[in-house]
Amino acid sequence: MENSGKHCYRCAHFTAYYVKGDKRFNRIKLGRCCAKREIVGLHDACEEYKPKKPRRKIPFSTHAYLDHLLCEITALREVIEEQSNEAEQSEEM
Repeated sequence: MENSGKHCYRCAHFTAYYVKGDKRFNRIKLGRCCAKREIVGLHDACEEYKPKKPRRKIPFSTHAYLDHLLCEITALREVIEEQSNEAEQSEEM
């Protein structure tokens, strides 16, 4: 088998089919090949194979970004509280 690593599910021309399950959509073992314009199986192979482009990875996760924002907000809150405490102490004198 000459196209052993060139399965359709790895091809950029392949669009998988899904069926509705109880709680989510489930992927089936068929899909559409846009190059051949026909229904193909996941493990089929052809001459039109074009590898999918890898997805770009996000440098920071959402959790880490939100944690960073919370640290900045906390620091700003501390500065504002210090200023209000100094203002109250200067009024008392």
